[in-house]
Amino acid sequence: MGVRNWLSAAAVTVMITSGLAVMAPLASAATRLGGIDLGAYCQKTVNPGDGSVAYLVENHARGWPCVDSTWVGPPFGWATYRVRDMDLNHACSLQYGGGAYAVLEQNHARGWACYR
Repeated sequence: MGVRNWLSAAAVTVMITSGLAVMAPLASAATRLGGIDLGAYCQKTVNPGDGSVAYLVENHARGWPCVDSTWVGPPFGWATYRVRDMDLNHACSLQYGGGAYAVLEQNHARGWACYR
């Protein structure tokens, strides 16, 4: 086999091998774990035991804060409310364990899910 034929055979081998490498499937895919319990996240992370809730303030995917109330008491007699942003990746890891993270599947208020 001459040098020219050997180089042609080598080039074809490289192209075939490269093509197979490009066509190989991804090593792993994320697994959907389920939805996010936003209320449980708020109760665990914002003043636990203080009636913290997830509250939809704007009807879109990022419209959920945690709202907690703090009783001011007499002589004022009213409650003040504090609003805190949620860390949805943290919410997923609390609910499903380490390595879980949030994904916006659909762009609406209830479009979040957890994956690993």
